[in-house]
Amino acid sequence: MSPSDFDTLGFRPNDILALLRSKGVVLKQATARVTPEEPEELSGGWMRPYIGRRTISLGDAATILAGYAPAEPRELPWENYPEIGEWRGALLDAIVDHGYSGPEIEASSWGNDQDRQQMLSHADIRSWCAARGHTWPIPDLRPAIPTNPEALLEIARLRAQVTSLKTELAEAKQGLFAVDDERWPEELDIAMMAWHAAKSGIKDTGERPGVFIGKWLKKHYPRLSDAAVVRIRTVVNWDKSPGPK
Repeated sequence: MSPSDFDTLGFRPNDILALLRSKGVVLKQATARVTPEEPEELSGGWMRPYIGRRTISLGDAATILAGYAPAEPRELPWENYPEIGEWRGALLDAIVDHGYSGPEIEASSWGNDQDRQQMLSHADIRSWCAARGHTWPIPDLRPAIPTNPEALLEIARLRAQVTSLKTELAEAKQGLFAVDDERWPEELDIAMMAWHAAKSGIKDTGERPGVFIGKWLKKHYPRLSDAAVVRIRTVVNWDKSPGPK
């Protein structure tokens, strides 16, 4: 039960503080206010136990939304409670089934102490805050799903590239395994290496595949007979357009 409740206390704490100030009595109150300028405190202090939590109590959730570290009511100054109470009311409204789409935040039942015993779904609190533009400071363990069209296109392109590379790797592995087979022809082995060399080499030289392959064979396999060079070049050359190859 919130100490800011006038019916419970019989007075408003802010009124008492104002009266004291008018009499020259100023109470110095230290708060546990959480601000964006205190990231070290957020990551290293009270927040850690809440990261990954499936449920959070009503009282703690209201305190966090008000910008304070969760604490016992007596540990916070009286002047903090009106703001916490407002967030508590907003959360209570969200866990009520208003009859059109069900509660926005799933909550457990509670006993004598609603602030402590009524547990709210952490995921629902996060979604509720996002839908209303509220700040929920506790980090989400789940990675955010990108919705930017350009990002989604880039992801699709990278996935296609990965699939293609996996296919090439599988084919390369199959070829490497076959090399150890006693039935593997030497000219086939040379032809496969010549094909891979030509596939990337012609980008730099600008030569037609047949020309590049002939030079490559003469350089790397000078002992090959002219007939063998012709056979390999004919098989490897993928340029089948008319004219000299």
